[in-house]
Amino acid sequence: MNAQNSRAKILVNAFEKQIEVANKALEQNRFKTAEGKIASLERSLVSIKKKDPDFDTSNLEKKLEELRVSCGANKTETLAERKGMRDAFDEKLNGQKIMTKFLSELIITQELANKVIAANKDYRGYDNDVEEIQFRTKTVDRNLSRLKVNFSEGADNETMENHFKDLNSKKLFWQTAATILPEERSVVEASKKYNDFAETVGSLEDVKKTSKTFQNEKLANKKMPSAVITDAKIERLFKTAFNNESKDTNWDRTLLKINITDRGWTIIKNKYTGAILGRKHFAAIAFKDNKKGECRLYINYHIYQQYNGSGYNDFATGKSNMASDSFLCENINK
Repeated sequence: MNAQNSRAKILVNAFEKQIEVANKALEQNRFKTAEGKIASLERSLVSIKKKDPDFDTSNLEKKLEELRVSCGANKTETLAERKGMRDAFDEKLNGQKIMTKFLSELIITQELANKVIAANKDYRGYDNDVEEIQFRTKTVDRNLSRLKVNFSEGADNETMENHFKDLNSKKLFWQTAATILPEERSVVEASKKYNDFAETVGSLEDVKKTSKTFQNEKLANKKMPSAVITDAKIERLFKTAFNNESKDTNWDRTLLKINITDRGWTIIKNKYTGAILGRKHFAAIAFKDNKKGECRLYINYHIYQQYNGSGYNDFATGKSNMASDSFLCENINK
């Protein structure tokens, strides 16, 4: 029987679309997306057979089996290739670190640099090293801009220490490069830019202190998004969903305030059939992490109610779209 003449026509067409999406995901090596379709496709087959027992599903079953095989074979092959690429990159990176360490330890003064170059005129890799250094001068301003943003935004101590190490490793690289290639104006300028910026940053303790001040100011000015509507029924759904999520994840937290941030429900539909799947509502939620003894904030917490065919379930499940932010308890009602 032709699919277009089947009572399960809509389900068959949706199955074909899902297969296309999964195969396209495989072509792009997005294995999780492709594998995630298998279970839903299996359920679709069951629904098709139930809807139209006379319809021949052998061709659909064949496509599903081919998808299963492709997921396993392509994934193994591609992940092995990626591992090889990572290993090669790590080996190259390790070689660069050894070279930088060697240069930073041996090339201390201009005189010694000249002696090293003079004694190694026949060193075949030297010209390549010089070309690499000259090429890197083109990225100096971009890298410095990124570093300046990192130091201006502030973060936890571990993150700022990593930024500080990153700055000093680049500063050392350009100091060494300027010692080897004093005639290269762009190299000398790059070294000066990093030295000048490092002076403005100061010591690691200065970095931590500045970051802490920035974070305190940022926290002091952070407020909850305002509620756009007040609805006791929806707020109860949020409260129940949030507390259930806390229980399910074994997270010791106490809900403090809910501000609903959209005026109505967002209806979620199947992208292929248009069938209603459920609906979402969003809110900002302030809560206390009892283990750490600090307040936190979800900017975009959402609840979801599943459609049951004639209406929506009485209960809702809750989940944040992003990690929670630090938040001062005294700012909850501001």
